[in-house]
Amino acid sequence: DLVNASDYTNAFALEWTASNTSHEYMPASFQRPKSYYDIPDIKNLTSKDLSVNILKHKTGYMLVNLKVNSPGTYILPVAYFPAWQAKLDGKTVKLSENERGMEIFLPKGVHNLSLNFSQTPIELASDFITIASILILILGIIYLRQKNE
Repeated sequence: DLVNASDYTNAFALEWTASNTSHEYMPASFQRPKSYYDIPDIKNLTSKDLSVNILKHKTGYMLVNLKVNSPGTYILPVAYFPAWQAKLDGKTVKLSENERGMEIFLPKGVHNLSLNFSQTPIELASDFITIASILILILGIIYLRQKNE
């Protein structure tokens, strides 16, 4: 059999074969899908209690329009990390960890939910330390070269 690019770039290859080892990077409590058909998808949340319309979906950002017929706690099939920030109609709301994703309380009505994966304060501090260290190293090299000339 001949192998071509589409064997590696189709939905199955990208969502299951290539990312099948991503469980190593997932939260310990996150339930790992056992097959391609178990991969959670936020579009599948639509039911008699909830209607989901994805307005924008990028890595680290999602904007979803929701029609909630029955208020309650819903599970978003997205792995929980502390860096996720949620806003419901522009107001910050709490996300909780669940083995199948993130829990969020949704009141009855039509809402816009935005999910944004942003850096935590520890990550920002780490980035600052890294950049400062690189600058100090470069300045040290320049200083030593000028001193030796």
